[in-house]
Amino acid sequence: MWNELQIPLGLLIVAIVGLCASIIYNLVQLYLHNRHIKKYEDQLNLEKKSLNLQILIDIFREYRGWEFKKKAKYILEELDKNNKKGLGLWDLDAEIQEKVIPVCHFFDFIGLFVAKKYTDPDFIIDFMDQNIIDIWNSLESYIQNTRRNSGRQDYQNKFEELKDLIEQNMQNN
Repeated sequence: MWNELQIPLGLLIVAIVGLCASIIYNLVQLYLHNRHIKKYEDQLNLEKKSLNLQILIDIFREYRGWEFKKKAKYILEELDKNNKKGLGLWDLDAEIQEKVIPVCHFFDFIGLFVAKKYTDPDFIIDFMDQNIIDIWNSLESYIQNTRRNSGRQDYQNKFEELKDLIEQNMQNN
């Protein structure tokens, strides 16, 4: 058969060796490339954790700040929890809105942050757990009325999901 093709045996051996060398070279390059990618993935994960930590520090700084604490205290101690008038958040007096809405939006943002897995929910749960539930309970009727009045059933839904997650976590522990 080789004689019919008239390919010198030496040339065939050189071609096979060259092909094997090329395959080995490409496998080594693939291995090195994957190691290189792994190194950058590790570096990217570290950068994400660092950014996550910085964001958490900013969140906790805001949460522990005097202005936020005054607003949360107002919600927990002075806001009409029974909401006898059936008001939504945007129906409140401007002075009350300035105290209530930033806190609502803060916790909705935290809920979004947790839902998108930008942080481990345990950080938030361990740090804010019962306070989130208490504030939600104080604001729930206002939020429900806002949803009904605006037709936006998703209004403050990440805040509510965060509260639900915390309650579920408390039941499991």
